[in-house]
Amino acid sequence: MASAGIRVTSNTILSGCDAFGTRLNAGLAALCEEEAQRGQDAMRTDRGWTDRTGHARDSLTGSYQREGDVHVISLYTTNEEYGLILELAHAGRFAIIRPTADRIAPEVFARAASLIGGSAR
Repeated sequence: MASAGIRVTSNTILSGCDAFGTRLNAGLAALCEEEAQRGQDAMRTDRGWTDRTGHARDSLTGSYQREGDVHVISLYTTNEEYGLILELAHAGRFAIIRPTADRIAPEVFARAASLIGGSAR
């Protein structure tokens, strides 16, 4: 009697998962660094106000941090006075941080999903 078999062990699968996780985190890190810079550039370009010195514009910052498997893109200002006056006063008419985050988030999620061959919903 002829026979054939395929043997799959959990160790084989788990080692493949570890390698995939490492590649996925590297891809997410690169993507998030790129998107943080894109968010910063968008805030500085698309702001709905003009500043005389450039300090308020230059204080708009995009950054990326990673803690383990958690990847965080932050958009913020390093100028407290700017944040209070332009982001919060005037009924948010001059706000740029939240609108930029809301605008780029769908593309960030779509790009992240594409790293694993999926699509963001």
